[in-house]
Amino acid sequence: MEPEAGEINVPVGRLPWNRERFGILPGGREARTLYSVVESVGEGDKALTLVKLKPETGRTHQIRVHLKYISHPIFADPFYGGRKTSRNDRKILERVFLHASSISFNHPKTGERLNIESPMPKELQEVLKMLKFKYGGEI
Repeated sequence: MEPEAGEINVPVGRLPWNRERFGILPGGREARTLYSVVESVGEGDKALTLVKLKPETGRTHQIRVHLKYISHPIFADPFYGGRKTSRNDRKILERVFLHASSISFNHPKTGERLNIESPMPKELQEVLKMLKFKYGGEI
């Protein structure tokens, strides 16, 4: 993934020809995602990259659409990863390889800032290990 850190800032909207999916559309809603590469394995079209993402806006399917837009769809994504690729990925992992490691928001009644963290599930850690990532558990 080049560059190894950056910003994807393109508008996201519901596709008029397929109301179940979203895509990059002129006139779509502003959407901004920051990214940084954690680790890559493999080469060429077989390369896989573990990426830390931070959506600055909260559009439906924003991360999935943005990564597809830069030609790096999420592993096992049936909507945006491509039919053949997703089918092959799903032989290894039956779900989309996407995990929210943390979220922060203001409590609706107290206004107190809440920070919630969630470690990567064992299922995803095992897939990384099988694919030869050296990932150590912290992003």
